[in-house]
Amino acid sequence: MLENASPYSDSATLPRSKLDVHFLFEGQETAAKCSGQVAGDQVTIIEEEQGTRNSYIGTVEQGGLLIRGTVRCETSGRGNTFEEGSVGSFVMRRLHGKDR
Repeated sequence: MLENASPYSDSATLPRSKLDVHFLFEGQETAAKCSGQVAGDQVTIIEEEQGTRNSYIGTVEQGGLLIRGTVRCETSGRGNTFEEGSVGSFVMRRLHGKDR
């Protein structure tokens, strides 16, 4: 896990950094518009595509290689496998540029 060497006492007061996020489906990058922010070891990712909006809130693990947390479907559009309001867990792994 990443160590938080910040003088801030909790992630709510940590400065946030933008995160470059891309989603893959069956090895191909999706058309989803994604945005992400990092504060310490906490990550927030928003995925939007075709009327669907999912939020992912998680913790960075294994030296930055994994993010594990909770996904929530805020709005469910065409092709989404989640119903609006549903919540689940997720694990994402970091891919390097050549892996995409």
